[in-house]
Amino acid sequence: MKRRIGELLLGKMGEVLRSLLGEEVGVGDLEEVDEEQAKNFLPDPYVRASISTEAGKVHLLFPTEAVAEMAGAILGGEGTGSFEEHLDALREVLGQAVGALEAELGERSFVGGVEAELSPLTELRGPLSGLKMKLRDKESMVFLYEDGREGQVTVRPVEFPALEGGEEEGKPRNLEALMDLELVISVELGRARMRIRDILQLGHGSIVELSKLAGEPVDLLVNGRKFAEGEVVVVDDNFGVRISSLVGPKERLGALS
Repeated sequence: MKRRIGELLLGKMGEVLRSLLGEEVGVGDLEEVDEEQAKNFLPDPYVRASISTEAGKVHLLFPTEAVAEMAGAILGGEGTGSFEEHLDALREVLGQAVGALEAELGERSFVGGVEAELSPLTELRGPLSGLKMKLRDKESMVFLYEDGREGQVTVRPVEFPALEGGEEEGKPRNLEALMDLELVISVELGRARMRIRDILQLGHGSIVELSKLAGEPVDLLVNGRKFAEGEVVVVDDNFGVRISSLVGPKERLGALS
């Protein structure tokens, strides 16, 4: 069965969002549209994400509001983050979709990473296809076109050898199964570099000067990787951290992997 690789990629994008957010993401059927129809749904400028394949390039066109809504859902709140962080979130989601699609096809179909940038309507090209994507009760039109050759791939089932001692029947096999995993969160007040002879001289009452100044935010680490910054507070009789800023979405998702 022949299907356009852009259509397959959008389907995988919906699956990745469902896994990341733990909620349903609607992806409609692809329909052919002309440039004038697309201009009725796309703002000026819009967001264009491009991925290279061996046959050419796949371009996915998103309304800027839809990208902001998706990034806000991932980052934990509407209007969260700068526009560049919104683009980073889109690149991360599409990057995961690319990996999932290649695993399903059993072959490497894409070359390089995901590019995402603002594009004016004057650069809109056809022929175009469009579909509806629904996220958190908000519906948007997403469009795609492909450069180069036909940009089609053959979808075929992947055959895997039998595995001994596999997962129990009915056990979740996708990213949703990871949502209940517990990760180690730690707080770093600061760091210091010392010579071995100075370390060996440390004793009761010794003071180690850290790199951070008094009053500077501390680092919140997830699995040893920086996730956010904040200030130390006291919650009842325990220490806590009030988050004041978050790292970019790409680094944040990386800390969870």
